[in-house]
Amino acid sequence: MNNTLKIDGIVVNDLIKKYGSPLYVYDFNLIKKRYKELYSSIEYKNKKILYACKANSNFYIMKELCSLGSGIDAVSPGEVFLALEAGFKPEDILFTGDNVTMEELDFCISKNVPINIGSLHHLEKFGKKYPGKNVSVRINPDVGAGHHN
Repeated sequence: MNNTLKIDGIVVNDLIKKYGSPLYVYDFNLIKKRYKELYSSIEYKNKKILYACKANSNFYIMKELCSLGSGIDAVSPGEVFLALEAGFKPEDILFTGDNVTMEELDFCISKNVPINIGSLHHLEKFGKKYPGKNVSVRINPDVGAGHHN
């Protein structure tokens, strides 16, 4: 490994010597920079970037993104819980779970987290249990149930 490889001015080998390997190191300054670049590159005024925390649910990264005004795209009740703990408001979290149970939907409803449903089956069950409750629907054109055309 190159002894001069640095992350935000810190020599990576020094971190490995101190903490061992494998070691995950995140550069919050770079995360902030990339978020701001993405945000400013979208000209639409009424926008909200949702971080798909399934990519990396590191609590401190989520807190950092929250401080920048990001929202969260969560796919499990655990991610919803973590996002709430990181400081996200319920309305800044979108639960988009596939093959979810009613208990998972109940949890999100109990936390006032918006739900995004991706199947007519789940939409029907949701509508019966929560009539009149707002929900968004994900549509995947040209994709059949359980297979791709």
